[in-house]
Amino acid sequence: AAHMEIASPSIKDGIESLIEEDKVDKIICHPYFLSPGRHVVEDIPQLIQEAMDELQVGLKGGDDDDGNSDVEVLTTSHVGSSMTMMVDLISTMVDDTVGVEPDSGFVEKGPSSLGGFFGEVQRMLDEQL
Repeated sequence: AAHMEIASPSIKDGIESLIEEDKVDKIICHPYFLSPGRHVVEDIPQLIQEAMDELQVGLKGGDDDDGNSDVEVLTTSHVGSSMTMMVDLISTMVDDTVGVEPDSGFVEKGPSSLGGFFGEVQRMLDEQL
């Protein structure tokens, strides 16, 4: 996971770690945004390109031939691009959080424990509340 601003790691730091520590040759960028605004359309691609330029790593399929290994960076559609999946996910999360017992109304279940990137996002949100 990487962030555009405020939180760390930055997109550059995330890319650098993946390339230098994990030795990847393909990176998948998944914009965690509900709509295809300026961040998705302009800022993230620009931050990726700036990071690759600063790290002196070529993008696969690019015009440069500087002798450095090339890394393929693919970007998925933003999170909110599939409303059907979003609605299904929200429904599942609500069902996981609040249960219904016959004749007793709503009963709150304990918080779910997420791992990985989504667990980290949940932890940050919990700290802010």
